[in-house]
Amino acid sequence: MDLEVLMDALSSCEPIPLEVDRNPRVLRAAGLTSAPSLPASFYERAPGELKREQTEKSEKLELEMTLRTKAMRERDERMGREHRRYKYCIVRVKFPDNLILQGTFSVSEPFSSVFSFIRDSIHPNLAGFTLSLSGLKFSSSDNDRTLAELNLIPASILNFHCDSSVRPDKAPAEAGDSLYLRPEVSILVSDS
Repeated sequence: MDLEVLMDALSSCEPIPLEVDRNPRVLRAAGLTSAPSLPASFYERAPGELKREQTEKSEKLELEMTLRTKAMRERDERMGREHRRYKYCIVRVKFPDNLILQGTFSVSEPFSSVFSFIRDSIHPNLAGFTLSLSGLKFSSSDNDRTLAELNLIPASILNFHCDSSVRPDKAPAEAGDSLYLRPEVSILVSDS
C-alpha cells in the first residue's frame, strides 16, 4: 500500500531543475597573476561523454561530406567544440577598485545571468553599468546569447564600467570594503 502511494507521488511530481552554485569569491587584483586554477575534475569527462563525443565526431564527418557554405561551416565550428567540452565556466569581473568578483556559470546559461549575478553583488545605486572584454563592450543584444556563444569559456575576465554620474565618491570605511560591492559580498575578499 505505501509503495503504491510513493510510486504515484513520484510519477505525478515535476522534476526539480538543477541550479549551478555561483560559488562567489572576491579576489584582489594584485594577487591575481596567473590563470585561474581549476580542479582536475573540471577537465574530466565521464564515459558517457566520451561515447557521445565519438557519436558527434561521426555525425560531423557525415556533415562534412555534404556541400555547405563557408559561413555555415564557421558557425558550426564556433558553436561545436567548446560548448561540448566544458560544462561550467568561471567568469571574473574586475572592478576599478582592483577587486575581482568571481562566479561559476553553466556554459549554456545566457549572458543575462552574469548581469544578474553582478547586479545582486554591487551597491544598488550602481544600476547603470557595462561589461567589456579586451575592448569589446557587451550590449543588451548579447543578453540572450549563451556564454559558449560569446566565447567566455572555460574562464574569462570582464571589466566593469559604471556611469560616471552614479560612481561612488566616498572612500571605503575599512580596508576590506569596496566602492562597488555590497558589504556582504566584500567580506568574501581573499588573496588567493
